[in-house]
Amino acid sequence: MKHILTMMIGITISGGINQAEAKTLKGTQPVKHIEMVSDSASIIQLKKELSKLKPLDPDTFKSKIKKEISGFTLAEVEAYNEPETGSSCTAQYINGEKSVYLMITDGAGKAASQVAESLISNLDFKQYVTPDSKTKIIDFKGYPAFFDESMYAEDKFVSIQYLEGKRYYITGTGNNITLEELKAILEKFSL
Repeated sequence: MKHILTMMIGITISGGINQAEAKTLKGTQPVKHIEMVSDSASIIQLKKELSKLKPLDPDTFKSKIKKEISGFTLAEVEAYNEPETGSSCTAQYINGEKSVYLMITDGAGKAASQVAESLISNLDFKQYVTPDSKTKIIDFKGYPAFFDESMYAEDKFVSIQYLEGKRYYITGTGNNITLEELKAILEKFSL
């Protein structure tokens, strides 16, 4: 079992954790580490699948953005297709003094590596989260997502970074709303 676990640690090192962290995980938290290795393997498989897909063209990307989500109305949408990085889109939704801004990366083609790296980073960060942290890693829509309300008290600004539809990596930020409100909005958002 130790040999298998050591081999599994080697797999995850290429996904973002260093040797010292791997030894710590191996020695103190084998169950969590095995879960992390399993999650890393599924992310690597996702990367392979996404790299085979063709990124959306800007017009198609814009047409996928809903005009309204949970009482928030689409105020602005822009889409881009860069040869080096792939397709991306931004959208802003407004509801009175409240707003939600989405930065969306299409994980297809060349962007597959970027999306996989973001998901692996979320896994890596999970080990540093404490119960009183204002930043958490929570499974959301099937993958580890980054939930942050660290700036909420003063700036009323919250953020969630997650994978939508096993393809699109989204950074959703909310202004003048709580993290729970942003989560509820993003639960209804789909592409």
